[in-house]
Amino acid sequence: MEEILKQFMTSIDSKIDQYMLNTEKKLDQISKDVQDVKGGLVRLEGGMGHLETRVDKLETKVNNVETKLDNLETKVNNVETKVDNMATEFRSHFVKIETELEQHRGAIKVHEMNINDLKTGITHLSSKMGIHDTRIKVMEERLKI
Repeated sequence: MEEILKQFMTSIDSKIDQYMLNTEKKLDQISKDVQDVKGGLVRLEGGMGHLETRVDKLETKVNNVETKLDNLETKVNNVETKVDNMATEFRSHFVKIETELEQHRGAIKVHEMNINDLKTGITHLSSKMGIHDTRIKVMEERLKI
């Protein structure tokens, strides 16, 4: 019985040893897998650091673009204001020119009427002068006789 017990114990010992060996192999494999995961995490962290750097650069570029757009918007608003002011100035100047043109037209009409009156007066006086010249010649001829 002792022998059976020894064999049984030996059998149990060998199974325990084999179980321990398998467990150690599995633990070694798990340890290796953990090391691989840690290496992957280190590479991932490096990639994340690089990605963060690129994102920071991208944010800087976006901020620069926003600043440039703000400056452009300000310049466009300034140009719009200048164009509005120039349009107002041109309208005002045009109104002034139109007013002066109407005044000049009125003055020209007045001068035209005066010239027409002078022409009529000259024509009237010329006709009277012709009559007077004729009478004077008639009188001169009578006096000569």
